[in-house]
Amino acid sequence: MTDPKTPALSPLVAALPNAISFARLLGAVPVGLLLAGGHAAVGLLLLTVLIASDWLDGYLARRLSLVSRTGTWLDPLADKVLVLGLYLYFAVWAAVSPILSAWYLLPVAIITAREVYMIVLRSRAADAGKAVPASMTAKVKTTIQFAALYGMVPGFLALRQAAGSGDADAGLQSLLLAWAQSPLYQPCLFVLVWIAAGLTLWSVWGYVRQALSARGDGS
Repeated sequence: MTDPKTPALSPLVAALPNAISFARLLGAVPVGLLLAGGHAAVGLLLLTVLIASDWLDGYLARRLSLVSRTGTWLDPLADKVLVLGLYLYFAVWAAVSPILSAWYLLPVAIITAREVYMIVLRSRAADAGKAVPASMTAKVKTTIQFAALYGMVPGFLALRQAAGSGDADAGLQSLLLAWAQSPLYQPCLFVLVWIAAGLTLWSVWGYVRQALSARGDGS
């Protein structure tokens, strides 16, 4: 029920939180195309806007009392599609080059399996009229996954250059390529990606325990 003291919102404003989530859902495609086209600065700027939108849509939904069943599954789904879309896009390049070697593929596989599981779990919960709110561990995990996306960009640009897919642009892209060629780059990325994978496994265990507990209570 709507609070009578709350002013009526226009349909455009009422749809804004879900529209932001939907834009993030599609965001991996333009980010990938921009990075592949050598537009590192614009690609990273768009990625930053999309990541910031994860906070913005939730804030608007709460501030304007627009929390809805659609928003509760669309918001986390958009995060997962953005993260997995770019992770898998980068993994295709990593699989054919030693710059991002095979150790990168295993944490990506772990993260992918977890996120697919959560999509199925939330879908079933929605069908049953229930919600699966994100835990604090899951929120930290998402933050680290976003940080890992930034960490992968220099390696991806270096892979493109090594494959002859384009020359380095001046400015930011040159700095990112220089960092990718540093001896510290792969160890730092290794630690960051595996922290993301570890938090991914830890967070999903909490959901599994809840599901097992609920099943046990209902038996």
